[in-house]
Amino acid sequence: MPYSVRFMAHEMLLSLKEHFPGAPDDAYAACIGRLVYYRYLNPAILYVYMQSIFTHAYQSTCRSPEKFDMVTSTVDIATRKNLAQISRVLTQVASGSEFTDDQPNYVPINECVRKLITQMTNWLVRGGPFLFMSNVSFTHSLSPGSRY
Repeated sequence: MPYSVRFMAHEMLLSLKEHFPGAPDDAYAACIGRLVYYRYLNPAILYVYMQSIFTHAYQSTCRSPEKFDMVTSTVDIATRKNLAQISRVLTQVASGSEFTDDQPNYVPINECVRKLITQMTNWLVRGGPFLFMSNVSFTHSLSPGSRY
């Protein structure tokens, strides 16, 4: 995970703990999870899916993911739909809540979602994204060839 995302998540956690000292870890994790998920993970998952929609609607102005060399062959419709469904499940996990009756197709996987929420909470609040915060400086993360 890029240092800038880890830094924002770390600062958000510190701010949340300062402003809401008695809040449960689930509340902290939901806030940080939304930040990390919506700004870092979700765009990577949905890029192929969204590009396919824009490519069909505006063929002359948009490029397909295949032209960006993101994939080696054309991404079929089934794969695009699967990416959208994966994104829906991860969005629910990042929000820290299970599926409701509004989305009945996803209610059967609530047990899995519950487990993932617990894992995400433990990872986010107990230092997962912040493990290497003190080892790498922000300017180092911007240098060419940096892994952070």
